[in-house]
Amino acid sequence: MAGTQHLIHRMVCLRSYPEVTTRMLVLRQGRDFASDNAPSGVYEGTEYHTLGARMRPGISAFFGLPGYFAEGLRFLKRWRKADTRNILFVYGPPSSDNLLFTGYARRLGYRVAYYLVEDIRVQGHAGDVFARIKHGSGVFLTERIGRLADAVLVISRRLQDQIEPLVGGRCPVRRLPICVDLDAIVPADRPFGNPVRLFYGGTFAEKDKVELLLEAFEALCSRGRDLRLALTGRGSPDRMDAIRKRIEATACRDRIDWLGYLETGDYYRRLGEFDILCMTRGSSAFAQAGFPFKLGEFLAAGRPVIASRVSDITEYLTDRQDAVLIEPDSVAGIIDGVEWLLDHSDQARQIGLAGRKAAEQFFDVRRQSRTLLELLESL
Repeated sequence: MAGTQHLIHRMVCLRSYPEVTTRMLVLRQGRDFASDNAPSGVYEGTEYHTLGARMRPGISAFFGLPGYFAEGLRFLKRWRKADTRNILFVYGPPSSDNLLFTGYARRLGYRVAYYLVEDIRVQGHAGDVFARIKHGSGVFLTERIGRLADAVLVISRRLQDQIEPLVGGRCPVRRLPICVDLDAIVPADRPFGNPVRLFYGGTFAEKDKVELLLEAFEALCSRGRDLRLALTGRGSPDRMDAIRKRIEATACRDRIDWLGYLETGDYYRRLGEFDILCMTRGSSAFAQAGFPFKLGEFLAAGRPVIASRVSDITEYLTDRQDAVLIEPDSVAGIIDGVEWLLDHSDQARQIGLAGRKAAEQFFDVRRQSRTLLELLESL
């Protein structure tokens, strides 16, 4: 859901410009958004419609494809405005799910911009037939993205280095990092509580290495540190089952608070309750190509953040200045980072405040929206 919220922030801010109208066409793979909202309506001021809302994975879904594509084409034609610039902003790579839509949109006069946030070559996918087709077509079409796009935006330098040779100068390739709605998160400037509360929120995917955080937390408790750990989010059934079993197996399970899934507003309000926010990741190629969406929100909360050195993080943050940076895949790094903050509480407080300033400088969605709008207007 973090990626969906990230996109919604951008749509809301673009809509604040009087010359911009935003609408969202949600494809059936947007399962998080579709499961949380009605198939059609208005969300955060942006009109949206979900295609294939009733389609289910499996062979039977093939029978719904003609209606799925016809419905999408009708909306693209209906939403097109004459005598103005029309942009189709595609979140994710070209694939079998969106190729017909983007091709038709270009025929109608739309400019097409893709926003790539993951390396499709190493991205995992569900086992159903649609997911396999989508993934295979995504790999194939991304290698030819220069013929399909009027602009490509990427979330990291590694993706930029990967995409620019594929585009071959046919269209601009720009880096657009994560964004955060700073007005939605009130920074909390206060000393550590007693006990000190650690926090992780996210998708619990393999890349997030939550098991390492649990292992580090167990070691810290065994050393006599007075800590609690709060967890929130959701993931695949298999991953959530594995995390629950790992929690049940730890000797300090009575110090771990499972908050379930928090709605966005509640999640933002509660970030400031915690003392140390943990953004741990592994060193996989997938983690290195992307960028942790939650990092901007954690920094905005004004609390000290422990973050793994993956992707472009060191371009934005400096260790012991605006975050505590650790090596990925490192239990020892998590332990050392937490203990350093506990033993340097005054500096920890300043790191939290500096982290908020870093979020304001690099990840402010309103500042980024102006840059994005200028690019889209140039197409």
